[in-house]
Amino acid sequence: HKVTCDRRFEVCSICQAKVSLGGMDRHRTEAALEHSQILEKKVSEMEANQIDVAGRLARVELNMRFLARGSQLVNVARAQQKHLQISKKQRFAHLDTAVWTLGNVRTLLEKYPADSFVK
Repeated sequence: HKVTCDRRFEVCSICQAKVSLGGMDRHRTEAALEHSQILEKKVSEMEANQIDVAGRLARVELNMRFLARGSQLVNVARAQQKHLQISKKQRFAHLDTAVWTLGNVRTLLEKYPADSFVK
């Protein structure tokens, strides 16, 4: 039990090896080359991840600009539509009746008498 008990070991934070209590300094000295290789690999992965994150961030910023631009266009279109509705109301506000002029009334009356129904 003494040989395999977890309480008698500590775990190396770099290579995850189990090291007997008090032997971490010796382990780090003996495994220095292996540790440097592990740490170099982690650094290169972090750099690659950083580039990937930077690319994602750039795409998010571009999408946000695009969405903001689209929102501005929608707001402008709504403002123009509202302006057109107001100007149309103002333009025709003085008109309260409409007069229709029909040509060929005699022909229409002959074809469609007053008591007839048109489908």
